Amino acid sequence: MLAPGSERKQSTLPRYRILLPEDEAEVERLYQRLKAVGHLDQKNSTGREVVRGGPRSFSLKFLIAAVVVCGVLYLTAGLWLPAIGHVLVYDEGPEKADIAVVLAGDLTGAARDRRG
Repeated sequence: MLAPGSERKQSTLPRYRILLPEDEAEVERLYQRLKAVGHLDQKNSTGREVVRGGPRSFSLKFLIAAVVVCGVLYLTAGLWLPAIGHVLVYDEGPEKADIAVVLAGDLTGAARDRRG
């Protein structure tokens, strides 16, 4: 921690000019422009400006990509859905059954008698 007296000494140190007055004016002008725009225009190694979007543009790009993918899947469903269905079906062909299970009715046949 600095003593209160050392802070006063730092503020009284001489300031050396690094830039010429016209350069300082140019720096100030650029600073004000940057402050008004809110970001720096970055350039890559070829000298072209690099445009970078924020989180909003990423969300929009992701949404557009998701809609395009869903549309392609919907339009081509007739091609790939039957192929998946054939892979999932296990067919051994018809055989004689050992037992038959009735999925409707009851043990006493009351349901059959009510229908007539």
